[in-house]
Amino acid sequence: MTATHRVRPAEPGDVPAIVRVYRSDLIDGSWWRFDHNQRMSAHLEDLTPFQQWLNGGPWMNPDYLAVHLRRLAAEGHRAYVAEEYVPGTGPGAGWPVRGEIEVFLYHEAADPDRLAAHIGVLQVERGFFRRGLGRALVERACREAAAGGARKVTVVCGRDNLPFYRKCGFSGLTPVVTVEGGLPKSREAGRPPLAPPPEGLFARGVWPSVAGVHPGPGQTWFLYRAQPYDDPEFTAHRLEVSLLDLPAAPGRGLRQAVAFFRENQIDPNEVILYCLAEPDGAGPDTSFSPLGRAALAELQRWAAALGYTHFRTYLTGPEFSKLRFFFRMSEVSREYILRRFLTDSEVHADEQA
Repeated sequence: MTATHRVRPAEPGDVPAIVRVYRSDLIDGSWWRFDHNQRMSAHLEDLTPFQQWLNGGPWMNPDYLAVHLRRLAAEGHRAYVAEEYVPGTGPGAGWPVRGEIEVFLYHEAADPDRLAAHIGVLQVERGFFRRGLGRALVERACREAAAGGARKVTVVCGRDNLPFYRKCGFSGLTPVVTVEGGLPKSREAGRPPLAPPPEGLFARGVWPSVAGVHPGPGQTWFLYRAQPYDDPEFTAHRLEVSLLDLPAAPGRGLRQAVAFFRENQIDPNEVILYCLAEPDGAGPDTSFSPLGRAALAELQRWAAALGYTHFRTYLTGPEFSKLRFFFRMSEVSREYILRRFLTDSEVHADEQA
């Protein structure tokens, strides 16, 4: 029986095909742009590379994606593509790319001697769902993560994708809540001491928590490595970094953290807050790093001092339940962290042909 699909490592020559896969998710070519914070429909040919990026990240533009994939490979992370066989000799015949997955390898914050993996993105071309391509990508990613020494794989997904990942062996359900709200008026705080992320904090390759959520979204990987693209339109938006001492869990004093204040590229009055810190050891799962009321208040104080009037960040579900009564914030969206603990057979599995 001839195989109908296969999975292999992504290569530089795959960039145009991967872009096609991700762009297929824009139904009916529904590209958009923002004009004075108002979302308006647009045509691809009328958008700058940065405006294409706003439609879905680096995967929407071949130049940005080429940089993205090079950086993934340089830092030891993985990207794979799924191909599906098309018989014949005409255009499109052979093994066209139909999907892509990216996996980040990191040391667990709670135990730096243990490796884990996180699925950053998974995309299958529209029109080719339910053919086993997505599952084949996940299985390959898990096997390769295990071969690299990881003992678990995590993923953040929306409610609609929960059944798929459960079929792939993932379990657990830790909610990740995106919140937004207003900032208090600045109280003569002065500007925070801006500095690049200290190398020592991440020297072990620990994937830090992001405003209490661990592991963080894939975009945060770019944040503490400065702006990834040599594009004036991209780098024109503010990104300020500060090393802060934030209150830890009650009775645990202060802990050092790197705070990122990233201007929302759509609304310059809104800041997206990222707080990268190693865990304080509190809570039932020490791989999570509770943000806490005092720490969030301190981050908001600095954000207001930088001139922003609104904020957006990520919290775990329990954090949001506790903090929503103390801050002017509301839920924007909800996703879930799932985990798959790899078996010994996966760890020792032969590489897929």
